[in-house]
Amino acid sequence: MDRREPLTGSQWRKLLLSTEIVFASDVVGSGCDWSITTGLSDEETIKLLRVVQRKVARALRMS
Repeated sequence: MDRREPLTGSQWRKLLLSTEIVFASDVVGSGCDWSITTGLSDEETIKLLRVVQRKVARALRMS
């Protein structure tokens, strides 16, 4: 794949799921250490994650 090509719907779903897991999981992600790992609070991250979730869902419905 040419790296300049946009992500497919399937790739967006995988990326979003991976981000959700890394944020929330202490087993396979950053979990409780998220704010230390990223410098973002859980509250900030949830707000950003919700924005991305809505945008991805909207884009996938339109495609």
